[in-house]
Amino acid sequence: MFGEALSIIGAELARVAHVAAEELKDERLARIQAGRSTGPEASGIDDASVTSGGRARSQQKTTGGQKREAQGAERQAERDSR
Repeated sequence: MFGEALSIIGAELARVAHVAAEELKDERLARIQAGRSTGPEASGIDDASVTSGGRARSQQKTTGGQKREAQGAERQAERDSR
């Protein structure tokens, strides 16, 4: 009985989700056809007018990934030497 109720609820949820997705898709297609994209260009903010509110980063790229890879290589070499 519980399984049957769960199945009915799941089917209804899937139907509602599908309808909502179709409505969103239709809305987006209508905006695109009207020339009003929903993307970042449509935000109305001009890039030239945007100013940075904080400090510039002192380092543009971190070495965290390289360090993790090196540690992984060390661990693998340790395993291989056993």
